This record gives sequence, C-alpha cells and structure tokens, in this order.
Amino acid sequence: MKILDKSCYETALKRLDELEMLVTENTLKTDANYLEMDELIDAIDAYEAEAYPIVKPTLGATIQLRMHEMGLTQ
Repeated sequence: MKILDKSCYETALKRLDELEMLVTENTLKTDANYLEMDELIDAIDAYEAEAYPIVKPTLGATIQLRMHEMGLTQ
C-alpha cells in the first residue's frame, strides 16, 4: 500500500483511528485488523517521511532558538 496524496493520507489517518479501537494488546498478530493496521502504519510513516521531512537545523538557527529560549538578544 502506498499513500499518494494528502487526501489519501487523511483517509488513512481516519482508518487508523478506527483500527485503534479494534486492535488491543491481546489481538492476535494474524488478525485481519491487526495486519491492516500494521500495513497502514508503514504506509503513513513512508508518506510522512516524504511529505514532511525533518531537516537538521543550521548552527545559526540553533543558537538563535537557544538565545530566544533564554531571553537573550544580540
């Protein structure tokens, strides 16, 4: 399964919410809902990694953030 766009992503998140109500720690790993949830989580993770990448901040941005947190100015 691959999520192609934001609409599919939102639908997948809604389905994941539904599955979270059905799958518990006692659910067998061979259960259809468990398997669907597992596949859906992998697809959501892959889409988020591609659509919303987390970039490493620059040193300057890190220093500015820390100064802001400490209430410092240049």
